[in-house]
Amino acid sequence: MPSENSPLLSLPAELRLEVYAHFFAPTTTTRTATTAILPPPLDKSPLALSLACRQLYDETHALAFAATTFHTRAWRLADLKELLVRVRPPYRPHITSLKVHAGVYDFLKHPQSLSGLRLAAAGLRGIREIYVHLEGEATQAESREGLMICNLELLIRKTIASCDNDELQKIHVVHQGRIFWNGAPELYKKYRAQFSHPDPRLNPGNCEVDMLQGNQFRFVKKGKDSKIANKVTVWMEAVTYPSQGKDA
Repeated sequence: MPSENSPLLSLPAELRLEVYAHFFAPTTTTRTATTAILPPPLDKSPLALSLACRQLYDETHALAFAATTFHTRAWRLADLKELLVRVRPPYRPHITSLKVHAGVYDFLKHPQSLSGLRLAAAGLRGIREIYVHLEGEATQAESREGLMICNLELLIRKTIASCDNDELQKIHVVHQGRIFWNGAPELYKKYRAQFSHPDPRLNPGNCEVDMLQGNQFRFVKKGKDSKIANKVTVWMEAVTYPSQGKDA
């Protein structure tokens, strides 16, 4: 599209930047990319504007990446690196929001999940929000459910405190209400007990937690000088999605 035929591209640069800032600002409307890391469906992604023409691509692609929540079933380091090969390196830091879909049992029992989500090591150093969507039923035994909670506790702690995800601000864990635990208090109590334990083998010494209103708590990571290095709000909730019927 020639710029002289576009009302938007005919605006002065400073006005176009204001338009872009409003368009890509967070809203209550869900803007998501529903396939892996890319490319998202155009009707559901702010990336659509960037693909209208070369000039809009050059001026807005980084903003569009930052405004998009990318969905993926890849969470292991090797799988994320493989996906990111398809993303131009200059745009990788602009990916700020990621939603990981995973089967609850397979995800939480996998050894690599116990090391945390190594997003920064994969090249996603700008991640601020992680949505972990746990699908399916974990186990029929309540005793095994306790093990799953322990694994989830370790996953979250490692992701925040040990994986160099320095821009992280929020972790939102969602499951579909088919498992025994359904809230943040269980995890909060585990962290409180762990972080107040006198044994340094159990207490990492650089973490604190505070219970917040609603089903959430704040995880605080401290640096070597005991100053706050990062604060991450952790949500956990059960969400039951309406049946979509059988696939056609």
